[in-house]
Amino acid sequence: MSAKVTTENDIKSWLEVILKSENLDNLSLKVEGNTEAGTGYVGDIFFVEANGTTKDKIDKKYNLVIKCGKRSKAFRSKFPVNCAFRNEILFYETIFPYFLQFQKDRGVKDPFDKVPKCYGTFVGADLEVIVFENLKDKGYTLWDKKKPLTRRHVEMIIQEYGKFHAISIALKHQNPEKFQQLVEKCDDFMAKLYEYTDTITTQEDLVDELYELLQDELDENILLKWKELKPKVRPFLKSLEKSEGVVIHGDCWINNFMHLHVNDEPQTFAILDWQLIKVASPVIDVSYFLFACLSEEDVDDIDVILKVYYSSLASHLQKLGSDTNELYPFEQFLTEWKEYSKFGVCFTNLIHKFALTDGAEVPDFVQAAEDGYDITKSMAVKIKDAEGFKKRMRYLVKCAVEHDLV
Repeated sequence: MSAKVTTENDIKSWLEVILKSENLDNLSLKVEGNTEAGTGYVGDIFFVEANGTTKDKIDKKYNLVIKCGKRSKAFRSKFPVNCAFRNEILFYETIFPYFLQFQKDRGVKDPFDKVPKCYGTFVGADLEVIVFENLKDKGYTLWDKKKPLTRRHVEMIIQEYGKFHAISIALKHQNPEKFQQLVEKCDDFMAKLYEYTDTITTQEDLVDELYELLQDELDENILLKWKELKPKVRPFLKSLEKSEGVVIHGDCWINNFMHLHVNDEPQTFAILDWQLIKVASPVIDVSYFLFACLSEEDVDDIDVILKVYYSSLASHLQKLGSDTNELYPFEQFLTEWKEYSKFGVCFTNLIHKFALTDGAEVPDFVQAAEDGYDITKSMAVKIKDAEGFKKRMRYLVKCAVEHDLV
């Protein structure tokens, strides 16, 4: 059975519910397009201009991004779509508003707030919808996913992750009951994914693939050490299902950041896609982000960048009224870095394959499900830019081995 196609009438019916608090009459809309292949694996995204008139006869225009879960029943039976959207709805409706208020109540002048405005959500039978402001209307753009981020971008983002993680640490210390209440409905998307699919086997196989790919690129001792990662992948990833820590973003690849530049210099950014939130070590986010976004020029400075992250976390924690040395000393962070950075290392092969693909190469998970195939097989994508992929993975594998992260 083919997937249900979203129509303009569907979108209008969702907006009439979500924008109800705006008190609009004569709501009209223009669907201006949707995202290209490779930008949404569990959801479809539509760009919409909505117009209406308030009770006071004031005309209002909204430039919106509408994100809805994939509607294919075959795909939803093989992939935890509902879990992903429930998490993102929980983040925007409950967790993020409380985190903002928590910072405001403590007089923080530079709060973590780098997320797009959410107008509201709509949930129906096998249907989840979230409506955001369209940041493109404000001049924000996606980075070219085939290029690593610049050092300035990396440091800006890693500092914000430090602030974001500090909120959980402070809240757990000052009001542990409230923290538990906020996160008790977080669903572990990755654990669900491992139930629905054989993703872990795919990741194990990718270790071997890189070993073969880099035979003429790296010293054999480095490659042999890299190959030792394979038997560790499954027990490590399964162990994260019972981890504790902070609320993490969980999906830190390059396409989940939009940037605002002035005169070609980065000024600010927004973090997108909060579908993989869970409670875990902050190192999950840090390692994922660095192994997904660092350039060859900056990878040798990974220890310096870790200090930038921790300095931001410690500063924000102090502003929130908690003692960093008591709650999360630098030594504890470094210990967790050694223990949990395997997450970024395990995902780096898969993430860079997706990042370096062209539109025609992007795996179509929905079509695979509709055709009755194992979705994980479509993750083992072959890319045209084999040399670019080899170059990228050469310095990342070398970094992981030389820093004893495998």
